[in-house]
Amino acid sequence: MKPLIEAHGITKHYDGFSLQDVSFTVDEGEVVGFVGKNGAGKSTTIKALLGLIELDEGEGSVLGTPSAQLSRSEGAQVKERIGVVFDAISLPDHLKVADVGRIYSRTYTSWDPRLFAQLTGELDLDPKKTVKALSRGMG
Repeated sequence: MKPLIEAHGITKHYDGFSLQDVSFTVDEGEVVGFVGKNGAGKSTTIKALLGLIELDEGEGSVLGTPSAQLSRSEGAQVKERIGVVFDAISLPDHLKVADVGRIYSRTYTSWDPRLFAQLTGELDLDPKKTVKALSRGMG
C-alpha cells in the first residue's frame, strides 16, 4: 500500500531562506504532528506537497498523485479529497463570506452550498462580512 503523503529530498530556495532535503512519509492510520519554530519551512513544505510552489529539487506526492500534478487539471479530483488549513487567510481582503462560498462552489464539484450556509450560520459568520474583517479564528 502506498503512503498517503511522501516527501523525498524536497528542496526550495528563496532569498534569505532555504528548505533543504526534507524527506518523510505518512501512512494510512498514522497521526502526525508537523512541528517546528517559525520560519523552519513547515508551510513551504506543505505548499510544495500540494503543488502550490515549484520545487528546486526532490519530489512529493499526496494520495499517490505527484505534487507537480496537483496544480494541474489532472490533479483536481485528488485535491477535492485533501483538507488543509493554514494559519492565515489566503483570500483577497475585499471578498465577502458569501463570495467565498460562490467561488468555492465553482472550484469544487463536491461543494455543498446549503451546508456552507448552514455552517456559516451556526458559526455566526455574517455573509456580508469581508475576509479582512474576520478574526484569525473566523478565517
